[in-house]
Amino acid sequence: MAFRVPIGGKVAPRVRLSTPEGRSWAVTAIDLSIVGILVEFPADKDPGLSIRDEFELELRLGAGAVRLKAEVRRRDGHRYGFMFPESITRQGLRPPPPLKEIVEILERTWLKERIR
Repeated sequence: MAFRVPIGGKVAPRVRLSTPEGRSWAVTAIDLSIVGILVEFPADKDPGLSIRDEFELELRLGAGAVRLKAEVRRRDGHRYGFMFPESITRQGLRPPPPLKEIVEILERTWLKERIR
């Protein structure tokens, strides 16, 4: 539905997942789009999440930050793909402005690194 920006260059967002019960994890972002994110847990800290589990995801990049509802859509080993349901409406893609700004920063950075 949207281009996923690979993460791994000089600029990387900080990502934290939280449950309503107060459990939380810092995870590594692999790629990001306006509709979802692929993250990886350290092997020894993988909580074994299930498809359709829902979380709050905090995404920070520089001074920008956004909190989003995130739903597990796929899993491969210690990597989990989350979808941001609030980015998808009947009218099309409508991501929260802070998410859109973070994705745009990462896209520009990724493009600059590819051109070099």
